[in-house]
Amino acid sequence: MNQIKKILVVINGTEQSYIASLYAVYLAILMKCELIGMYVINEKALNDLLKVKIFIDEEKVDYEKDMEKDADRYLAQFEQTAGKKNLSLKKVIKKGSIHEEVVKYVKEEDLDLVVIGELKKIVSVKDVAYDEMERILRVAKVPVLVVKGKEKIEMLYQNI
Repeated sequence: MNQIKKILVVINGTEQSYIASLYAVYLAILMKCELIGMYVINEKALNDLLKVKIFIDEEKVDYEKDMEKDADRYLAQFEQTAGKKNLSLKKVIKKGSIHEEVVKYVKEEDLDLVVIGELKKIVSVKDVAYDEMERILRVAKVPVLVVKGKEKIEMLYQNI
Protein backbone atom coordinates (compact mmCIF):
# COMPACT_ATOMS: atom_id res chain seq x y z
CA MET A 1 0.00 0.00 0.00
CA ASN A 2 1.38 3.39 -0.95
CA GLN A 3 1.21 5.95 1.77
CA ILE A 4 2.80 9.18 2.85
CA LYS A 5 5.93 8.31 4.83
CA LYS A 6 7.97 11.54 4.64
CA ILE A 7 6.71 15.11 4.78
CA LEU A 8 8.93 18.08 3.95
CA VAL A 9 7.98 21.53 5.25
CA VAL A 10 9.63 24.53 3.63
CA ILE A 11 10.43 27.04 6.39
CA ASN A 12 11.24 30.65 5.58
CA GLY A 13 10.50 32.60 8.74
CA THR A 14 7.11 33.89 7.66
CA GLU A 15 3.86 33.46 9.53
CA GLN A 16 2.64 31.44 6.55
CA SER A 17 5.44 28.89 6.96
CA TYR A 18 4.76 28.74 10.71
CA ILE A 19 1.09 27.88 10.04
CA ALA A 20 2.24 25.29 7.49
CA SER A 21 4.52 23.77 10.14
CA LEU A 22 1.60 23.42 12.57
CA TYR A 23 -0.47 21.60 9.98
CA ALA A 24 2.46 19.39 9.00
CA VAL A 25 2.86 18.33 12.65
CA TYR A 26 -0.85 17.50 12.71
CA LEU A 27 -0.55 15.44 9.52
CA ALA A 28 2.63 13.67 10.62
CA ILE A 29 0.94 12.54 13.83
CA LEU A 30 -2.18 11.32 12.02
CA MET A 31 -0.19 9.56 9.29
CA LYS A 32 2.61 8.34 11.55
CA CYS A 33 5.28 9.60 9.21
CA GLU A 34 8.66 11.32 9.29
CA LEU A 35 8.71 15.11 9.45
CA ILE A 36 11.46 17.18 7.85
CA GLY A 37 11.91 20.94 8.08
CA MET A 38 14.00 22.65 5.42
CA TYR A 39 15.33 26.19 5.25
CA VAL A 40 17.11 27.28 2.09
CA ILE A 41 19.51 30.20 2.22
CA ASN A 42 18.75 32.00 -1.03
CA GLU A 43 22.23 32.40 -2.49
CA LYS A 44 20.79 33.40 -5.83
CA ALA A 45 19.22 36.48 -4.27
CA LEU A 46 22.47 37.28 -2.47
CA ASN A 47 24.44 37.01 -5.70
CA ASP A 48 21.89 39.16 -7.53
CA LEU A 49 22.30 41.87 -4.87
CA LEU A 50 26.05 41.67 -5.32
CA LYS A 51 25.76 41.93 -9.12
CA VAL A 52 23.71 45.11 -8.99
CA LYS A 53 26.10 46.50 -6.41
CA ILE A 54 23.61 46.71 -3.56
CA PHE A 55 26.12 44.67 -1.56
CA ILE A 56 29.87 44.54 -1.60
CA ASP A 57 31.58 41.19 -0.96
CA GLU A 58 32.03 41.77 2.79
CA GLU A 59 28.36 42.71 3.22
CA LYS A 60 27.32 39.57 1.37
CA VAL A 61 29.34 37.42 3.79
CA ASP A 62 27.81 39.18 6.81
CA TYR A 63 24.29 38.90 5.40
CA GLU A 64 24.81 35.22 4.62
CA LYS A 65 25.92 34.60 8.23
CA ASP A 66 22.77 36.37 9.42
CA MET A 67 20.69 34.13 7.16
CA GLU A 68 22.41 31.05 8.59
CA LYS A 69 21.48 32.20 12.10
CA ASP A 70 17.91 32.78 10.91
CA ALA A 71 17.82 29.25 9.48
CA ASP A 72 18.97 27.77 12.79
CA ARG A 73 16.47 29.87 14.76
CA TYR A 74 13.44 29.10 12.57
CA LEU A 75 14.21 25.39 12.43
CA ALA A 76 14.70 25.32 16.22
CA GLN A 77 11.27 26.92 16.60
CA PHE A 78 9.80 24.26 14.32
CA GLU A 79 11.57 21.57 16.32
CA GLN A 80 9.97 22.95 19.51
CA THR A 81 6.56 23.01 17.83
CA ALA A 82 6.93 19.35 16.84
CA GLY A 83 8.45 18.43 20.20
CA LYS A 84 5.41 19.76 22.08
CA LYS A 85 3.48 16.97 20.37
CA ASN A 86 6.22 14.37 21.02
CA LEU A 87 7.26 14.36 17.39
CA SER A 88 10.85 14.50 16.22
CA LEU A 89 11.98 16.72 13.39
CA LYS A 90 14.81 16.27 10.95
CA LYS A 91 16.31 19.70 10.23
CA VAL A 92 17.89 20.49 6.86
CA ILE A 93 19.66 23.67 5.75
CA LYS A 94 20.65 24.12 2.12
CA LYS A 95 22.11 26.97 0.10
CA GLY A 96 21.10 27.92 -3.42
CA SER A 97 17.94 28.71 -5.32
CA ILE A 98 15.05 27.84 -3.01
CA HIS A 99 12.82 25.98 -5.43
CA GLU A 100 15.74 24.13 -7.03
CA GLU A 101 17.11 22.97 -3.67
CA VAL A 102 13.68 21.81 -2.51
CA VAL A 103 12.97 19.89 -5.70
CA LYS A 104 16.44 18.30 -5.67
CA TYR A 105 16.12 17.26 -2.01
CA VAL A 106 12.66 15.79 -2.58
CA LYS A 107 14.07 13.61 -5.35
CA GLU A 108 17.25 12.62 -3.46
CA GLU A 109 15.37 11.63 -0.31
CA ASP A 110 12.32 10.12 -2.06
CA LEU A 111 9.90 12.35 -0.16
CA ASP A 112 6.14 11.98 -0.49
CA LEU A 113 4.70 15.42 0.26
CA VAL A 114 5.88 19.03 0.37
CA VAL A 115 4.04 21.45 2.65
CA ILE A 116 4.29 25.20 2.10
CA GLY A 117 2.56 28.21 3.58
CA GLU A 118 -0.09 30.26 1.86
CA LEU A 119 1.19 31.95 -1.27
CA LYS A 120 1.66 35.70 -1.44
CA LYS A 121 -0.95 37.80 -3.11
CA ILE A 122 -0.05 38.20 -6.76
CA VAL A 123 0.38 41.83 -7.75
CA SER A 124 2.06 41.35 -11.11
CA VAL A 125 3.05 38.66 -13.58
CA LYS A 126 6.59 39.05 -12.26
CA ASP A 127 5.37 37.82 -8.85
CA VAL A 128 4.24 34.54 -10.38
CA ALA A 129 7.51 34.04 -12.24
CA TYR A 130 9.83 34.83 -9.33
CA ASP A 131 8.03 33.75 -6.16
CA GLU A 132 9.96 30.77 -4.84
CA MET A 133 6.96 29.08 -3.19
CA GLU A 134 4.98 29.43 -6.41
CA ARG A 135 7.86 27.83 -8.30
CA ILE A 136 7.96 24.90 -5.87
CA LEU A 137 4.26 24.39 -6.46
CA ARG A 138 4.78 24.36 -10.22
CA VAL A 139 7.91 22.20 -10.58
CA ALA A 140 7.78 19.66 -7.74
CA LYS A 141 7.15 16.10 -8.88
CA VAL A 142 5.30 15.15 -5.69
CA PRO A 143 2.11 16.57 -4.19
CA VAL A 144 2.50 20.06 -2.75
CA LEU A 145 0.09 21.11 -0.02
CA VAL A 146 -0.51 24.84 0.35
CA VAL A 147 -1.70 25.55 3.89
CA LYS A 148 -3.98 28.43 4.83
CA GLY A 149 -6.66 29.03 7.41
CA LYS A 150 -4.71 30.12 10.48
CA GLU A 151 -7.50 29.76 13.07
CA LYS A 152 -8.54 26.28 11.91
CA ILE A 153 -4.92 25.07 11.75
CA GLU A 154 -4.12 26.38 15.23
CA MET A 155 -7.19 24.61 16.59
CA LEU A 156 -6.23 21.31 14.91
CA TYR A 157 -2.68 21.56 16.26
CA GLN A 158 -3.86 22.35 19.81
CA ASN A 159 -6.32 19.47 19.87
CA ILE A 160 -4.16 16.68 18.49
